[in-house]
Amino acid sequence: PVLRVDHSAVLGSCSTCHNGSIALGKPVNHVPSGSNCDDCHTTTTWLGAVMDHGGISAGCITCHNGSTAQGKPASHILSADTCEDCHRTTSWTPVIRVDHGSVLGSCSTCHNGSTARGKPAGHPVTGNNCEDCHNTQAWGNTTFNHDNVRGACASCHAADFKPGKHKKTSKPIRILYTASELTDCAGSCHEYEDNTFTTIKKFRNGPEHDPNRGGW
Repeated sequence: PVLRVDHSAVLGSCSTCHNGSIALGKPVNHVPSGSNCDDCHTTTTWLGAVMDHGGISAGCITCHNGSTAQGKPASHILSADTCEDCHRTTSWTPVIRVDHGSVLGSCSTCHNGSTARGKPAGHPVTGNNCEDCHNTQAWGNTTFNHDNVRGACASCHAADFKPGKHKKTSKPIRILYTASELTDCAGSCHEYEDNTFTTIKKFRNGPEHDPNRGGW
């Protein structure tokens, strides 16, 4: 019998012999691949293969399941098992884009200021989840949900305040409310008889504005 094969003298592709009949072929637990043996293996040893990902565009999880090949680490963000939605076959890192369609859980799981960008310093004080107002396509196109907003309306809407529409008194001179006096826009503002502000001329019972009406 032939006791050894000097592979340096062999011509052609490995699979000409390594087809499971003439010589050992792919074992049953081999990663699914249409590559030639020599794309990953060397002729000196089968082990220590360097995987050629060049022909792979999908189905990473078939191998990268934590058993056949490295899978998601424990600190990985909650996501579907489609590695290729975010990672490249040439290198796992850096991740240059995140397909939010494959992300599971709440936005704040990642957007906490550490894993990914969180609320900026000027963000309204709120206990809302990001997705209550933002969408996964763009942070800017916001549909604001006031349900869990904390603090005074004027902390955000000071620039919207129109003094001329908020008269405090007309005697002896016309005095207007300031935004700081009416920080709770859902409250009431009364018109007084004069600038002593002791007698109310006109009552305006709140709420004058309602954050859930969709407009002032």
